[in-house]
Amino acid sequence: MSKTFSTLAFLFLLCRCSAFRARTKLFSTNGNNDAEDGISKLTVTTQDGNLSMQRIPQGRAGGNKGDKPPVLLQHGLLMDGITWLLNPPEQSLALLLADNYDVWLANARGTKFSRGHTSLKREDPAFWDWSWDELVAHDFPATFQYVHDQTGQKSHYVGHSLGNLIAVAAFSQEQLLSMLRSVVMLCPTAHMGNITSPLARNAAEKFIAEALYWLGIDEFDPKGEAADKLLQEVCKLPGVDCTQLLNSFTVLLFLFTASAEGRAKFGSSLDANDGICATMVQTQGYLCHEHDVTTEDGYRLSMQRMPMSRSGKAANQPPVLLQHGLMVDGITWLMNSPDESLAFILADNGYDVWIANARGTKYSRGHISLSPSDAAYWNWTWDELVAYDLSATVQYVQNQTGQKLHYVGHSLGTLMALASFSQHNLLNMLRSAALLSPIAYLSQLPSPLVRAAADAFLAEVINTHHNFSSFYQELRLSIFALNRDAAAKLLAKICAMPGMNCFDLVTAITGKNCCLNSSNLDALLNHEPQPTATKNLIHLAQMVRQGTIAMYDYGNANDNMEHYGEPTPPLYNMASIPEDFPLFLSYGGQDTLSDVNDVKVLLDNLKDHQPDKLIVQYIEDYAHADFVFGVNAYQVVYNPLMSFFKLQ
Repeated sequence: MSKTFSTLAFLFLLCRCSAFRARTKLFSTNGNNDAEDGISKLTVTTQDGNLSMQRIPQGRAGGNKGDKPPVLLQHGLLMDGITWLLNPPEQSLALLLADNYDVWLANARGTKFSRGHTSLKREDPAFWDWSWDELVAHDFPATFQYVHDQTGQKSHYVGHSLGNLIAVAAFSQEQLLSMLRSVVMLCPTAHMGNITSPLARNAAEKFIAEALYWLGIDEFDPKGEAADKLLQEVCKLPGVDCTQLLNSFTVLLFLFTASAEGRAKFGSSLDANDGICATMVQTQGYLCHEHDVTTEDGYRLSMQRMPMSRSGKAANQPPVLLQHGLMVDGITWLMNSPDESLAFILADNGYDVWIANARGTKYSRGHISLSPSDAAYWNWTWDELVAYDLSATVQYVQNQTGQKLHYVGHSLGTLMALASFSQHNLLNMLRSAALLSPIAYLSQLPSPLVRAAADAFLAEVINTHHNFSSFYQELRLSIFALNRDAAAKLLAKICAMPGMNCFDLVTAITGKNCCLNSSNLDALLNHEPQPTATKNLIHLAQMVRQGTIAMYDYGNANDNMEHYGEPTPPLYNMASIPEDFPLFLSYGGQDTLSDVNDVKVLLDNLKDHQPDKLIVQYIEDYAHADFVFGVNAYQVVYNPLMSFFKLQ
């Protein structure tokens, strides 16, 4: 069974609200009096908040409550007191104990029935500013003291998972021992250095929890309705037995929502004085003009034109369109110094330089009717970048200049171009195309982080749903975005960890880049990464898993028929690219995104290309980022690239 299904198991099978409904009447909050069912609903006030407790003073057999010894039950992580009641009465510990013990159920702060506070609301970040340290220092003593005060007796204690960690930490400080009779620990958790769950260890070693915290995601909350629907879709998939999901791993599904402040910031408009021309080009002494292009599907894209060299000499070479890669924007062509950045180098060599910015990035957030806060705004993949963004920008440059243009793409920018060329689109407006770190096939992808993300992504599950837009709104995953402040804080924290080198993070994703300038890292992190549509990432993940270059797969024959008129997504046939169209391909031996073996598959599809129309450059020590940020890229890549242009 795939990792995707394993990652869903824990919360779905232990914590889903549908399984709780039969028992939730025990947890109603009608006051602190004994209810008709004999259950007491109680509120405990800690030094910093309010917790709910439930008391079961007698079992189903009834009888005198008497002086039965109290037992306090403490649940584990991402659960609450209902976990002791989920099974039938003859199988649930709380109900089994009730015939002979005075049973008390604790509910940790932040769980459904313990969301009160003396001064804070759940929406306040400060409400979530705690760890299990505070559970030890505040929640645990408060509940113990309350049971002791109410019963006048010492208590037995039963903990599960995190409930044990809380207990042993408190007991190690000799707290509460005077109020205890005994302790029972189920699945005791204290030391975790030898944890064997591969996904849990992977999450810990990759600082997943720290990342959420540093990004300002204060509350970690699985959304009930959306998760229920997701589980239903998983259970429908061929070969999936939901009763066996727990056997694979016990792990967590992270569903989180960015703050309203972040969404407001993300959707804010930009002043012209804050554009790329003003901030990145004119400051270097180059003339630059901002342009706006509207696609056929309503997205408003920004473009920048550099028509002169720094010396003020007007361009005497054809126009060149630069298209960036995934989760970056046009600034990537300008991040290095003018004598190291391709956009400046081309301008100084007489080219009329045009810089594109894909939809959803910082400078291309406009739309004729939608806002970035609308889920529909993000309902696209690189199919739409091919069909709309690329065609709009190429057409615009030709209309403005009256000339055919050269094209330079990096990473995703090469995939867009190759897909378009395979359909014989735009070729009449282009002189040639230079593809740096070309992406067409991704099945051999060796980048461990990216492959793990693709293998564990929710694409298969989400694709089975018949209503993409509404489902995404419920999951709140339509946009994959890190605002620049959060990203900078995240990477700054990771970089500060012992033994961590920031370049190692880049290496894990892009391969071992040989030639990056560390002094430019701060500037890069101040602007990148840029947002993209989660649907776009799903599409890329499909390429990794399926080993094909095809249109977006909606996951079932009916939906594919609705979109394409055929049960499977149409392929982009690389072999259909006209053999006389000039192509320059440059790829690196250390690149773990544009892998050498995947590039060889592309080249095999281009084997009938006319020899003088296909220039292939292999750079052994280059990785993915070197082609854009390498300090020696001028000599190694850009000079050969311009020589290629002059031949066309």
